Amino acid sequence: MAPPDKADDGAAPQQTGDDGELKMPKITVLRLEVSTAMKDEAVTHFAEYLQANPNAIEKDISTDMKKYFDQRHGPTWQCIVGKAFGCSVAYDTQFLLFFRADQHYVLLFKSAE
Repeated sequence: MAPPDKADDGAAPQQTGDDGELKMPKITVLRLEVSTAMKDEAVTHFAEYLQANPNAIEKDISTDMKKYFDQRHGPTWQCIVGKAFGCSVAYDTQFLLFFRADQHYVLLFKSAE
């Protein structure tokens, strides 16, 4: 069991650089079925949200990503954020992005109707 100060509460990492600034998460795209512009928008929004909310938990991150994409690109987007998960989803072709941000995985997709 982890010590109380090292407990895993699902919050995003709070890494800081040598200058005390919050570091951007290292992004690795694992599956890309959206335009490059949409991928860049998702990654940028994700990083900006983490900078503005360094103690955000996974549920908050996924809720924000879903709402942001619903507003910007129409309904119905879904987002799953976690360190480990399995899934089987139906999605609209050309609307799926799966990436890793440090130790968190993010699956963002538009639901098939």
